[in-house]
Amino acid sequence: MPHNAEPPRPNCSAARRASKAPPKSSPLPERVGYQSTRLALATLFIPSNPCSGMQCGLLPWCSGARRLKAALPPTWSVSLVAVHPLPPKGEGGARPGAGWCASDATGRLPTGRDDARLEDCPELQLVAPSGKLRAAVRAFTARRQAQLPNKGAARWFARMAPTLFKWELMAKGAMYDAILFSDLDVDLSPPWLESAHVRAEWHQSLSRLRSKLNSAPSGARASVRLVASPDWSSPVNAGLMLLLPPPDLTIFLDGISILHAPFNVSHGFNLSGTPLDLFGSRKLRRTDDSILMHAGAPAIIDNSKWDFVGADVDQGFFLYMMHHYHDVGAYPSGSKHFVRHFWGGGPKPWHLILRDAHALNVKKGVCHIDHIRIFNYVRLLPVYNVVQLQHSTPCSRAFQEVLGELLAAQIMCCPNLHVTRPSPDQYLPGADFRPL
Repeated sequence: MPHNAEPPRPNCSAARRASKAPPKSSPLPERVGYQSTRLALATLFIPSNPCSGMQCGLLPWCSGARRLKAALPPTWSVSLVAVHPLPPKGEGGARPGAGWCASDATGRLPTGRDDARLEDCPELQLVAPSGKLRAAVRAFTARRQAQLPNKGAARWFARMAPTLFKWELMAKGAMYDAILFSDLDVDLSPPWLESAHVRAEWHQSLSRLRSKLNSAPSGARASVRLVASPDWSSPVNAGLMLLLPPPDLTIFLDGISILHAPFNVSHGFNLSGTPLDLFGSRKLRRTDDSILMHAGAPAIIDNSKWDFVGADVDQGFFLYMMHHYHDVGAYPSGSKHFVRHFWGGGPKPWHLILRDAHALNVKKGVCHIDHIRIFNYVRLLPVYNVVQLQHSTPCSRAFQEVLGELLAAQIMCCPNLHVTRPSPDQYLPGADFRPL
């Protein structure tokens, strides 16, 4: 499409027909029989450059986590958690306020350190990496940086190394029966999902996984403690992981030891061998005990080096520890709950919406598909009556400003579009992954 071409308009007549008969939700499953479960919905929140980091990413992540929490079985205890290396509020210094980035390139993005954005999810419980994990990551980072060819590569690794702090969640088995980890650029509950289906699948799948853990002999391969999908860039996408940490610290401490062991690109963690050496002859299992398939044949991990995306940080580390060292990894087999991961190197939704001054290009009276996608994203955030909210934040006010512009531009040319369940192509684009 030429740069100045008119974006395609949605089919309003089709939307009108759909709005007259919104999809019916399936009846909710019976509450009787739900096993009490302690579940954490977790993310990683790392401070970064004030005008190019993850500002305003926590607010939509938290909104999606709340929607998923509301869809889960009512007897479950569900907490929102963030692994965060800075001290909580009131410990170790003041938390800075927020102004606005001065550069035109940053648009509405608030300034101030990222820890100021924690106010966008006030119920969030912070988990600080332990001293042992901090020391192990620091030592691993120094050794890995010494292997890299230039200062630019070393700086990039220093930026990515904190993803290893996700390992702290494997020390929380005494607090949680399961932990669903997702990066900030993941929507845990896209608006087209059926809550009843999501609830039933979580109840059935997680109950089955926990039962296997309780009945399997110690160390048996039948047990699963990591569920994560592959993607085009890595055998494990560590941006979405279901973890079932044991109540003791055995696996966690083994990981600490491995981070202190040697690593290189050819033979990986603890110099154990190439991915092909470790996994090439293994059939990869799914949570329903079937074999993971690819192009009609059993999938294999055949990388000749540890050079896939994230191989020397979270993705390679979880693959090594959970699929090789402890052999407790599996791939998803669920079919009802999908998350949308806004990944692949493009702008994150909050950057697209708040930072890029040309992203909206609002034309009054014109209904663009891009406007519809942004509207369907922003309308799920707690910003409709932000002026009346007790805890209004710079990010919530910035998103509300965008919402106001879209409404003022009369993008609602399709009657009742805002009350129907949008389809996946009426939402901001990303990759859909299964957590179970």
